[in-house]
Amino acid sequence: GSYHSYPEVTIGDKYLQVERFDPNQVTVSVNIPAPKILVFNQVYHEKWAAYSETAIIDKVKVEGSLLGFWVPKGQHELQLKFEPGHLLHALIISFGILISIFLTILILEWYQIQILARVSLPVISMLLIIAWATKNKSDLSLTLLKDSGIHLVNEIDAIEIPLTAGDDRMIIRDRFLDRLDESRFREYLSGIDDNFIYYSRDIPTQASTIFLKYLYANYEVDSMQLDNGYYAYRCKSLSGHAIGFFNGYELASDDWRYVESAIKIDSAGNRYEDLSDIKYSATFEHSWSDFNFAKSMQISWDMKSTETGSARLVLSIVRDGEELHQLYKALPDTDSVWKRWTWDIDLRNVAVPAGATLKIYIWNPKLHKVYIDNVFITPRP
Repeated sequence: GSYHSYPEVTIGDKYLQVERFDPNQVTVSVNIPAPKILVFNQVYHEKWAAYSETAIIDKVKVEGSLLGFWVPKGQHELQLKFEPGHLLHALIISFGILISIFLTILILEWYQIQILARVSLPVISMLLIIAWATKNKSDLSLTLLKDSGIHLVNEIDAIEIPLTAGDDRMIIRDRFLDRLDESRFREYLSGIDDNFIYYSRDIPTQASTIFLKYLYANYEVDSMQLDNGYYAYRCKSLSGHAIGFFNGYELASDDWRYVESAIKIDSAGNRYEDLSDIKYSATFEHSWSDFNFAKSMQISWDMKSTETGSARLVLSIVRDGEELHQLYKALPDTDSVWKRWTWDIDLRNVAVPAGATLKIYIWNPKLHKVYIDNVFITPRP
């Protein structure tokens, strides 16, 4: 079976510390009050093993194909090791072949066989060793398609992308495997205002399907299978315009000002904005000329709060420092739980002159405890 992953966000440094991290070996110190599953963000493989005080820890599949280990309660130092055995096998095979060659040469010399036969045997042996090593080579390579200038590669493995000198294509490489990667994925897409190609392998993880579901919901998608298990998804905007502007606070985002103000990071590594001590949130600013096609706009955001009072989400249209229009929505109280909110705005009766700028931000004049994440601004024709 497979377990679902619901990260324990309350676990801090006093419960879990990564002491050493190498590609094939990780040392982790844990001190937990109850048995838990430790999820290692790697694809499940039988050759991974975990040891605690020389005892073997049972491993499990999480989310369909992620690697997890059952950790007993208490204080432990865990050794996570990848033990493929390829090197040992290679040494045994090589040693066996050398012994065979040596014995064969002695036999051939004894019977005075022609020199050609004596030379051919070691050559054939070397070719067999090379063929074996090539067969067991795990590195992947991906040749990008040529019908687009923008390529988004799901780099879920160490992968080589052969490029020619002077290649000016825009290539974005990152890992998109689980729910924690969704914010970064949308942030990349919000910065692409043209057709693009997304490359990904078919990983049997339930959470990994969120990326393709998002693409098929917002783009015209044409897929084709490539080598090494990869698929290419040609993506074209359904509306003919950029899908939207996203800020998940994970990357530098165009059109956003004051993004680094009051940024916090939770124990799961997610970044969000804490408005407890500031009156104005990160502000989206963009020339209105790009929104002439829009008859409406949707703003969605994640929010957590214990009190909101007069805190508001504000849409403002400004020209030459003068505010021409201001629309706002009062922020609700969420009882300290992250919730998703949506605001649909009708723009058909809003007259906007040339040279105006759209600004969107949160105003928190009483410095209430308000936390914001994953702001998505979508103009609609």
